[in-house]
Amino acid sequence: KYYIYYRYNSERVIIKGKAKCNMETSGIAHKKGVMDTIKSWVAHNRQVWLALYVPAYLIVFCLLQARQVPVRTVHFAFDYRIPFCEYFIIPYCAWYFLLIGVGLYTLLKDKTSFIKYMLFMMIGYTACMLVYWVYPIAQDLRPAAFPRDNFCSRLVGLIYSMDPPFNILPSMHVVGSFMCAAAVANCPTVKRTGSKVLVSLLAVVISISTVFVKQHSVLDILAAVPWSIATGWISWRI
Repeated sequence: KYYIYYRYNSERVIIKGKAKCNMETSGIAHKKGVMDTIKSWVAHNRQVWLALYVPAYLIVFCLLQARQVPVRTVHFAFDYRIPFCEYFIIPYCAWYFLLIGVGLYTLLKDKTSFIKYMLFMMIGYTACMLVYWVYPIAQDLRPAAFPRDNFCSRLVGLIYSMDPPFNILPSMHVVGSFMCAAAVANCPTVKRTGSKVLVSLLAVVISISTVFVKQHSVLDILAAVPWSIATGWISWRI
């Protein structure tokens, strides 16, 4: 009895050991397969390396925001006629999702569109940051107190705490919105006119939202519109 029991347990241990080894080997093979797939995809989609501009841009922009330098306060008389409306923070924040969504879509669907999208970003944002570095501008349009206490006003307060009111002209929100609209409008895989119109309308609403949440002056938008048109013209002709 002891011999049989011992033999049974030994065989069971061996079987368990083999199963464990097989599981570990299978896991390693799966990971290796995933890595090989990623490497193969990157090798066939080298345009993805252009996305490295994004972290570089974020680092430089944060350094510009952290600078302690004299700034010039600029505003437009019409700015004081525009009421603060915290609800516009929803389209304002939708800008971040729009940038990511259009970037991922063009990356996965059309190589040329993604390259043009990134060229627009690299030219437009780099030029903006050069202006911020040479001629830093601030605004003092933010309300001293919010007229209402709700989710949107608290979200505005969070944005205010993270984004100081300088380095604002031209508005990167407007430039980025035009960039997304241009990328979708010129992407051959976007067949529906309605989709192109929808993204264009969203870009307009996002641009307008910047003045209603008092993140930008009207001047910032007026400067960003021709800036975006020129950047788009250059990007789609390179």
